Amino acid sequence: MKNIYLYYLSFFMLFPILGQSQVKSKLWYDGNARVMYNRDALEGTLKETDTVSTRSNGGGFTILDLGFHFTPVDDIEIASEIRLKNDFGGMWGNKSVVELRRLSAKGVVNNKIAFSVGDIYLKQTKFTLYNYEQELSEYEPSVFRFYRDFVNYENYYQSNYWRLQGVQTNFSYNMYNFIEQLDFDGFAARVRGQEWMGKPELLMIGGSAVIKSSNNLNLGSHYVNTFEILSSSNSSVTYYNPVLNTQLSYSGTLKDKPYKVLLEGGFSKRGWDGDSLAPEIKGNFMEASIHSKSKKGEINLGFRYVDTDFRSTGAQTRRINYNNSTTTYPYYSNNYTQRKVSLIDMMSDPNIYNQNLSTSLMNYNPMYSSIFPYGNATPNRIGLTADIDNFNLTDYLSAKVQTQYFSEIIGQGTTNKRSFNKSTLHSLLSLDKLLSLKNSFDI
Repeated sequence: MKNIYLYYLSFFMLFPILGQSQVKSKLWYDGNARVMYNRDALEGTLKETDTVSTRSNGGGFTILDLGFHFTPVDDIEIASEIRLKNDFGGMWGNKSVVELRRLSAKGVVNNKIAFSVGDIYLKQTKFTLYNYEQELSEYEPSVFRFYRDFVNYENYYQSNYWRLQGVQTNFSYNMYNFIEQLDFDGFAARVRGQEWMGKPELLMIGGSAVIKSSNNLNLGSHYVNTFEILSSSNSSVTYYNPVLNTQLSYSGTLKDKPYKVLLEGGFSKRGWDGDSLAPEIKGNFMEASIHSKSKKGEINLGFRYVDTDFRSTGAQTRRINYNNSTTTYPYYSNNYTQRKVSLIDMMSDPNIYNQNLSTSLMNYNPMYSSIFPYGNATPNRIGLTADIDNFNLTDYLSAKVQTQYFSEIIGQGTTNKRSFNKSTLHSLLSLDKLLSLKNSFDI
């Protein structure tokens, strides 16, 4: 007992020294561990009619992601992450996987130019390069938040960024006249690698330039071009899709209430070099919005027009790929039929999600996303939006209201145009304020 006491005493005395050496060290670690186990079973009529599939099955895994961070010099950091995974049911190393999950380097050159190389996260505007949330992620109960975090982590979803492999750099200039600051950002990434006797290599380049003036007027231009490399395959046809977006915003106050006006527009081109029969498709878009904030809440009013032929690889790629096979019961019935993606799969199965940008519009389920299957960049839409956020009804009750009225620009398969209406209501009840509780308790 005395030896144990001396051990703990020595540890706590040396702990500040160890912590200080860890801060000053050029190599440090972080990590994440997760253990999951699921059991699924056939229910209903399938339990009687399906004589091929198992009545129930279970599976799980243990995952350990260990990150390494190394700073060879003060302004450069090299980061990597190694995954150790073991599926339940494997013994003596069977079903065990060791893989490199991430490798990147970032730093600052001469305290002016920042750069990132390797696995990088990219995002621009909602019409050029943007990773929209999956269906129903805004309305799911908090009990499913664990699964949503798991799905996003496994597919490298961080906010609305796409993870690509490439190089990125950005820098700023501070000025002392009408123009206060100039911000520049550029990147080059590989979307699809070279394939043997397959499609050409697909690259993406882009950049942004933002001018911030002294009178709260900002002007920004964003450009993205997705194109194939002809020399990387035996094909004589290559794809290209440049998109340009220009934004103009102004911030001010009216009767002591701040507001912001945003105007943006742009165009896209999509075609195939080397194919004389393939036409070049051109599209455009336009959006205007005004945002105001008061003590009672925030209000947003907007108008959006997206042309029928507008195409953007970076903004119209969906997270869920309905062509992927599900993890649980991918095939069922005596006819060995592929099971379609269900609501539970959308919430908990990371294998149905997509990590690569798509050059064509992906399939979607109208049951969950018929209005904006491709976010704000959904083509063939025109309409109005109105949002009231953080609307404080009382000290303990707040609400959020969203209303959207849209219609098609051109009818699909008919001269009639479909209309789309969507209204949502979110409420937040703070029971701790209502009942004077010590701990936070919200519904």
